[in-house]
Amino acid sequence: MCTISWTTRTDGYDLLCNRDESLKRAEAEPPTLRQRERFRFIAPRDPDGGGTWISVNEQGLALCLLNHYPEIPGDGADTAATASLSRGRIIEELATSGSLSAIRDALDSLGLQRFRPFLLLALDAGASPLLWRWDGSRLNEESLPHPPITTSAVDGAHVARLRTRSFQRMRGDRVEPPTVDALYRWHRTPNPQQPHAGVAMQRSDAASVSLTHIHVGSAGVEMRYFPGHPAVTADTPSVTQQLPPTAGTRLPGDRPPRAVEPETFDVRALFHEKNPDMARRLPQPAFALLERLAHQHEINRGIHALRDTPCRQFPARVLEYLGVGCQLHGTRPPAPSRRPIFTANHPLGAVDGLAILAWLLAHYADVRAPVNDVLARVPHLAAFAAPIDKFHRQREASRVLHETFAGDAAVLVFPAGATSRYRNGQLRDGPWEKMPVRMALAHDRPIVPVFIDGRLSWRFYALARARRLLGVRLNLEMLLLVGEMLHPATPQLAITLGQPIPPRHLQELGDTDRDRAAHLRGLCYGLAQPHASAAPEEALTP
Repeated sequence: MCTISWTTRTDGYDLLCNRDESLKRAEAEPPTLRQRERFRFIAPRDPDGGGTWISVNEQGLALCLLNHYPEIPGDGADTAATASLSRGRIIEELATSGSLSAIRDALDSLGLQRFRPFLLLALDAGASPLLWRWDGSRLNEESLPHPPITTSAVDGAHVARLRTRSFQRMRGDRVEPPTVDALYRWHRTPNPQQPHAGVAMQRSDAASVSLTHIHVGSAGVEMRYFPGHPAVTADTPSVTQQLPPTAGTRLPGDRPPRAVEPETFDVRALFHEKNPDMARRLPQPAFALLERLAHQHEINRGIHALRDTPCRQFPARVLEYLGVGCQLHGTRPPAPSRRPIFTANHPLGAVDGLAILAWLLAHYADVRAPVNDVLARVPHLAAFAAPIDKFHRQREASRVLHETFAGDAAVLVFPAGATSRYRNGQLRDGPWEKMPVRMALAHDRPIVPVFIDGRLSWRFYALARARRLLGVRLNLEMLLLVGEMLHPATPQLAITLGQPIPPRHLQELGDTDRDRAAHLRGLCYGLAQPHASAAPEEALTP
């Protein structure tokens, strides 16, 4: 049982962990420097199980393991009865992994049936965190875990809700992450009315027995360990171990943008640039309305508040603020050397793009996404965007596309080019463009179909339906997309990866690139799994 929180910075992160344990268990040995194979790492040791619950290696990759109490009765029961190894051995095996993807590879080879259910959080400087859930029979991956992560053997769901609410009260409505001092205060907070539910927990048979702080930054790696109940150790010296900084490989977007202006977006200026004739005809009150619909002030304030966030962490940070999580299903992602193209449906307009981008950045050193050149103006996204202006500079757009697909970066494409609508009672993209098929064949790259399960609010679809019934061609519902992003109707997305399709098999999907794109769209929707977002269109009207 543990409670974990973290906050990221320009040069790294801070992670804090309360360990909740039986009072009958032997006191843990404080952190020591260890070496295994080529890597050094820091970890405390549990003398009863012989393993550990937390570690950080010299490359700045931290692991933290919690007991998992599956919500579905029976899940993990067979494993709990037959498990032969302490879960603490898992981190011992993974502590020297050099990347998040290496951890995923190692988990596949561990023989997880030997372990009781667990949660495993992995945090790496400059990347989005990953969380794995082993329920005794399945290993599920989440790409957007939000702090705090907490479990309890007693009244688990209720305890988790109380701790999460107290974390949210501590954080407030700020876009910026909480400070380390705020996290320390939170981790040392008891609950006098319900002691078993406090962040610093106390029961007759168990309690929070230590607080561990991992700091990763430009000065190196440090683990501070406070034995004893966190509520009473604020003035107690810590046991501290350190590792010097290592010269890691620079990755695209691993630093904040050079400059973030307070007014990144200006609706009025965009209209004058993209459609000057319409801009001259629109009355001044119309611009004020458009600015409100686009939430111009709120978007600019949020981008500026995150100006010191490394670009690779920006998608995850935005989704954390919005309260959006993501579970991964399906096949393993291809190795970076295969230069995959990920083609996905587009149900949400913005949130789905941020979610899959955050996940891809945890697995690939470099990612590119052909997007509207307006989106490419978000400073944090410029490192990953291939800006396309389809209306004014088609020759330049073609050059950008070929350069993007000729490179080695993983590529993310939404071939519909527009947000999904309800068609014949089902939420579907319109026809897919043939561009990703054409580029895959031209540049010898496999395509991975991706299905994203999520939906927007009933207002969006109701306006789309009314517009169609009235014969209005102007895409009025698009005006609601920014508001839909700020108030997501689907807070938990599900992303399913299909089998990679090599170029030679891609040609067999149809006689023309357009036929192949249509077949690829069908493969995408063939990955759909039952989910709460799959509501019929009739249920979306007020």
